[in-house]
Amino acid sequence: MTAPSSRVEMSARRTILTRMYRVDGRVSTAHPATAAARARVLLAGTLATVLGAASCASFPEFGPLRESESGLPGGASEERAFFGFWTRRTWPDGSVETILRPFAASVRTPDDATRTAVVPPFVTRTVTPDRRQFTAWPLVFDTTVGTPAEQAARESDDDTLLAPFLAFGHEPGQKDYFALFPLFGTLRQKLLADRITFAAFPVWAETKSEGWESTHVLWPLIAWGEGTNADGPRTHRRFLPFWSQSDSANRSRRTAAWPLVHWGTETAAAGTPAERTTDGWFVFPLGGRRESRDGSFAETSVLWPLFEWSDDARNGDSYRAVLWPFHRTFERPGVSSSEWWWPVHGSFRSADEESDFWAWPVGWTGTRREAGREFRRRFVVPIWMERSSGTVGSAPDHEETRAWPFFSSETAPGGLRTVRFPEIVPFFGWRSGESTYADLAALVRWSDDRDGRAALDLPLSIVRWRRDAAGASKLTLLWFLTVPTGGGE
Repeated sequence: MTAPSSRVEMSARRTILTRMYRVDGRVSTAHPATAAARARVLLAGTLATVLGAASCASFPEFGPLRESESGLPGGASEERAFFGFWTRRTWPDGSVETILRPFAASVRTPDDATRTAVVPPFVTRTVTPDRRQFTAWPLVFDTTVGTPAEQAARESDDDTLLAPFLAFGHEPGQKDYFALFPLFGTLRQKLLADRITFAAFPVWAETKSEGWESTHVLWPLIAWGEGTNADGPRTHRRFLPFWSQSDSANRSRRTAAWPLVHWGTETAAAGTPAERTTDGWFVFPLGGRRESRDGSFAETSVLWPLFEWSDDARNGDSYRAVLWPFHRTFERPGVSSSEWWWPVHGSFRSADEESDFWAWPVGWTGTRREAGREFRRRFVVPIWMERSSGTVGSAPDHEETRAWPFFSSETAPGGLRTVRFPEIVPFFGWRSGESTYADLAALVRWSDDRDGRAALDLPLSIVRWRRDAAGASKLTLLWFLTVPTGGGE
C-alpha cells in the first residue's frame, strides 16, 4: 500500500514537503511564525495521510482487513479496515467522519469545515473557511481568524502561544508582536488590553487599552496610569500594600493597608433608571456597608462572605446570605429569583430559565428557552443523565441519555438513534472521545432510524446484524458467514 487514497491527499503531501523545505525558493528559518506555520502544515498533512491511508484503492476487500457497507441507519455508508480500527463514515448530507482508533478522529462537514482530534482531548485542529485553530494542550495554542484573502493580505488575526514562554502573532491593522516571557516582549489584544509591553517581568510592564495607559513596577505592587474612557478622564495610583486610589468621572475608590481597608463613592450613569450616588466602606473580612445618598439602596456585610443583605427600594431587589454558601436568596421582581439551602436544595427562576439542584452536586434539573428552542436536562450524576431539546411547545427532536458506566443512548433530530453498552465517557458532548475510545471499548453498539434500518455490532464486528429499509435482515458471524434472518418483500 504505497499511494494515498486520493489526489487531494497526494497534493497535500507535495505541498507539505514543499513548504517544509523551501520558502521563496530557498531554505528559510528566519521567523518563528514561519517555522510554526511549516510545522502546522506538516502535522496537518501527516494527520490526513494517517487517517486516509487505510482506504487505499489498491487494497482489495477482504473481510475485516478491508470492507465497505452502505444502507446503514441514517443513510450512512462505511469503509472499514483492520477490524474496524480505521473507519470512514459518509452521511447523506455530505459529512465525512474518519476514525483511527484509539488515536484520532476527523470530521469534515458540508460547510467546508474540518475538525480533527489526536489522542483527544490533547491535540485538536479545526479548519473553516475563515478560521484555523490548532491546540496541543497544554503547550501549543495557535489560531488564525480570517479568510484566505485576508491571510494573504496580512489582515487576519494570527496568534501563537508556546506556553508558557513564547508568544507571537499579528493583529489586523497593527504591527506584529513577539514576547519571550519573562524576559521581554509585546502582546496585542490580550488580557483585556490593546497592548502589553514588558521587560524582566514582573519588574516592568506597560499596558494600553483605548484611551488608557498604565505603567507597572514589580507588578502588582506599584502602578500608575491615566487616560480617558467612556465615562471621561480616569487616573490610578497604587503602592501596595500601603495605598491605592482610582478616580474617574463616576467613581472614586481608595484602599489602605491592602487588602484590609477600602472605601469609595460611585455614581450611576446620568439618565439611567439606576442613576444615584452610593458611598461605601469595607474592612476585610470583618464587614462593610454601602448605601445610596437618596436612601433607596443599602447593603451590609458581616464576616464577608458569610453574612450579607441588601435592599433596593427602587426596583424591589433584595439579597440575603446567611452562612454563605449554605443559605442564600436573591429576588429581582419581574426578572429572576433564586434560593439556596446548600447542599440540600437550590433553585433559580426567570422568564427563560428554571433550574434546581438537590444533594449537590448529584441532582440537577433545568429548562432553558433560547432562539425558539427549549433545552431540558435531568441529572443524577453520574449514574443517570438525560438532556433533550426541541421547538418550544413541541416534543423534543434531540434526546440523549447516559447511565455511566452502563450505557448511553442518543436520538438525533433526523431520527437516528444510537446506543452503546457499556459507556466509558461520563458526560455529554465529547464526540471525538466517543468515536476513538468509547466505540472501541463498547461490547454492544446498536443504531436504528425512522426508516426501519437497524445495525448491531459486537466487539470488532465479530458478530453483526443488519436490517434494511425493506425489512430484510441478516446475521454475519466471524466477518464471512452471513445468515439471512427473514423480513423483506
